[in-house]
Amino acid sequence: MQFTIYGKPKGKDRPRFGQGRTYTAPATKEYEDRVKFEYARQCRNRRFEGNISVDVVAYIEPPKSWSNKKREDAIGKYCPTGSDTDNILKIIMDGMQGVAYENDKRVVSVTCQRFYAEQSKVVVDINEVEENKK
Repeated sequence: MQFTIYGKPKGKDRPRFGQGRTYTAPATKEYEDRVKFEYARQCRNRRFEGNISVDVVAYIEPPKSWSNKKREDAIGKYCPTGSDTDNILKIIMDGMQGVAYENDKRVVSVTCQRFYAEQSKVVVDINEVEENKK
């Protein structure tokens, strides 16, 4: 099952501390809510019960400051800048928790990649996987 979150990919921010408590940064909460919304809308609230694989591909527009030639050459190549892949993966997985699956401990396989592209977006592919048989 695949869904897309359009716009610049965001990584999960570190927890914030203040007034004797720990809290999630508002921008992180907003993006997680957006992930939930897009998953529910595009995947019709399908709920996974078994083990899950999650594959995330973040597409990032090259900087506007680059020349047109450099921008064109970058399209489709790995993007070594922007949010860390582990933080992108974390915000996506946390956003799907409680909607696509009860708890992300059910996720047994993950991949996350970043590429330059004409349009910024994140494409998430989530699937139930069979148990390994030994």
